[in-house]
Amino acid sequence: MGFKYLLLLALYFCVFHLNAQVDDITFRRVSPPGGYSFQAVRSFEQDKFGYIWMGSFDGVIKYNSKEVVRFVHNPEEANGLPSNIITSLAIDKQNNIWVSSEAGLCLFNHKKQQFERLFYNYENGESPNNNLFSIELDEDGKLWIADENFFGYLDEEKKQLTRITEGLDDSPRLLYKDQANRLWLGTNNGSVYLVKPDENKVVKKVEGPGSLARTIFTEDNEIWVGYESHGARLYDTKGNLKTHYSYPSNSRFDIKSTSIRKIWRDTRGQTWIGSYLGLFLSVGTDLIHFNHTDYKGIPHNSIYDIFEDEQGGIWIGTWSGGVSYICLL
Repeated sequence: MGFKYLLLLALYFCVFHLNAQVDDITFRRVSPPGGYSFQAVRSFEQDKFGYIWMGSFDGVIKYNSKEVVRFVHNPEEANGLPSNIITSLAIDKQNNIWVSSEAGLCLFNHKKQQFERLFYNYENGESPNNNLFSIELDEDGKLWIADENFFGYLDEEKKQLTRITEGLDDSPRLLYKDQANRLWLGTNNGSVYLVKPDENKVVKKVEGPGSLARTIFTEDNEIWVGYESHGARLYDTKGNLKTHYSYPSNSRFDIKSTSIRKIWRDTRGQTWIGSYLGLFLSVGTDLIHFNHTDYKGIPHNSIYDIFEDEQGGIWIGTWSGGVSYICLL
């Protein structure tokens, strides 16, 4: 049996495997015609009752299969949702629902069924910057906040944000907690830092390429980073570039230098990439592109978030208020 024959056989099984994976994927459109808003659905979380919470550029949406409730900014309510531009969601073990926006932090009041503004200062008493980019909960349930200038952790009782500056040489933009409960920080120029909460410092792991870090995913000794204009890249923990993802089969949808909004590996070990140019599934060194014109369950090609719920379903947020759901068999 010759080498060429074995190579062809391997390629055949590789193509067969890719096709089988695609055949197992069915997209169901959750959002109504026209979407939940005119703009993007950019974040998802699930509470302990199974409700899916969505952060958008047009407020917060609470969803289950029977009802959809929208929470929006009311200029006449000083202590309500401060802005419709929602930047991040986080739900803690007590089912507290935290929301960050471009104008401040909110906490959901379950009894009143409304969001209430939470005010705090920096550790030195100064008023904080209320343009919040990201929030994340650590393994102890402590809320971390990244605003336009600083990042740190919130003391709820003192209503005080303790800022972390040691080791940081750029503006914070993104907080992410991985499956190993490690906390990571992405910055404006694309650098990635490992946060050391016990030492109140950060350690740089990836040197940024000069483009905003939009998404981070880490597993074992690998770090995936999605950039605003430098595509999706895979690094080792020493910051060495291992893979710069591309889609050479169609230059129109090549993600090498486009905006990457989300990289996520689901519980089945499949790596998803959400981008300005569409949804991709990474299989080894190959990418499968799910174009919304071919998959009618995808409302729009501009992908903002990918989220896996407790039941193993995958939610996809798009531009124009679109939401899609995948139930993998």
